[in-house]
Amino acid sequence: MTVSDASERRTSKPTPAAPTAHATICARRILSPSSNAPRKSTNRGWIDPTNAANPPGNERLTWLKRAVWLAADRPGRVGFVPAGDAHWWHVSTFSRAVVTDMGEAGFRLRQRDRAKAKELARRGARALARLRSEGPAVAARFRAEHGRLTSRENWARLYEDA
Repeated sequence: MTVSDASERRTSKPTPAAPTAHATICARRILSPSSNAPRKSTNRGWIDPTNAANPPGNERLTWLKRAVWLAADRPGRVGFVPAGDAHWWHVSTFSRAVVTDMGEAGFRLRQRDRAKAKELARRGARALARLRSEGPAVAARFRAEHGRLTSRENWARLYEDA
């Protein structure tokens, strides 16, 4: 190798790693025309990897924007996301996303489910309401019992047979 070859190697841009054949075939099957999912592809059936942008500046505002998008039930896009870019703020922009694992030998299909999101939101709201109403009483009860719960006698009782 000559000196000029070495300098060319250092200055050339690295080529992006292509997904493995297994991950590509599985992604093609999932996003086939028979899946009834809209998709855009620029290279004859290959699913273009969609890389994440920079992390959000304000995570709360980003979360709120994603919640509004989900509530509006907008038709989303379909994409292939490498594992290194599978952040919540990126994957949540897709209605259906194929996310590879770190070894790119397998994948996970992430699909938006509006009914499931509504149910989880209801459960979360009920849990927060219960925490708000019962939380102070439970905290006071725990503070009153803390000495008994952490005493040597209680530890001996719990672990004497162990």
